[in-house]
Amino acid sequence: MSTPPQAADIEKLEHAFWQTIVDGRHQEGAAMLTEPAVMVMGRGAMRFDHAQYLQMAGQADAAIEKFALSDVEVLLPTDDVAVITYKVQRTMKPAGGQPAEMATVDSSTWVRQGGQWLCAVHTESMAPAA
Repeated sequence: MSTPPQAADIEKLEHAFWQTIVDGRHQEGAAMLTEPAVMVMGRGAMRFDHAQYLQMAGQADAAIEKFALSDVEVLLPTDDVAVITYKVQRTMKPAGGQPAEMATVDSSTWVRQGGQWLCAVHTESMAPAA
């Protein structure tokens, strides 16, 4: 039986995925996802493959300029599954617009496949007003 991952390792993976978005390294981000993967947000649920992820990333209405994760919790139900929940504060820059702050509560489920951790499911909900 393999050693369960440390919570810090999963947090680093989640942070690294967000950084691929900020840096525009969409191919690298796609490689961190299962195929297919699932995302659930205010607009509904969607299932997508790597090609569809790249298309979505290239057509984003606004760029994420910076982000900060807080209140991070990691659950390790099995050696090959990890669930991370957190709040994320980000600065969004719409094309031709002024930067705006956005706060959400997110979760991701990471699964180990072939020795590599991949994100299978990501959820995002607007954070309650402070």
